[in-house]
Amino acid sequence: MPMNDAELTDAVLEMRDALHSLTAGCGELAGAIETQTKLLVEIREAVTAEPQGESPIVTLLKRMVDLGEANAAALARIEQAMAR
Repeated sequence: MPMNDAELTDAVLEMRDALHSLTAGCGELAGAIETQTKLLVEIREAVTAEPQGESPIVTLLKRMVDLGEANAAALARIEQAMAR
């Protein structure tokens, strides 16, 4: 059955909103991946450096866990947008 103008408009607006959500989520994930990459470099440097006082490893790993949780939240938002 063909859609009328109002139904078609609603469907296009829903697709636009889902696309905006997906784009925002992908942007968040790209930023998080960039940050995680930088953290991994810092972790590698901290692990291979000569010990000089307290190691920054614990703080860096906690930041990595926080980013992992943020990634999970972004993926959940993307999943919700796709489910519409």
